[in-house]
Amino acid sequence: MIIGKTSFRSAVSALHDTQDLLGREINPTVMATDEFRRKRGARDPFVSTIWRAPKLWIIGGADELG
Repeated sequence: MIIGKTSFRSAVSALHDTQDLLGREINPTVMATDEFRRKRGARDPFVSTIWRAPKLWIIGGADELG
């Protein structure tokens, strides 16, 4: 999951070389920060599952998402 200011197209483009390296397709979910916070507050099932699951933070951290 990618949370922030980017488009799905940009995310897929940025992940292209990594897909080649891994030898498998990566299907990212891209969500704006405000949308993620709103859905988390509304207890959206998908966002709630993501929030509870272990994460590998590449840039930023949980404190930025409240």
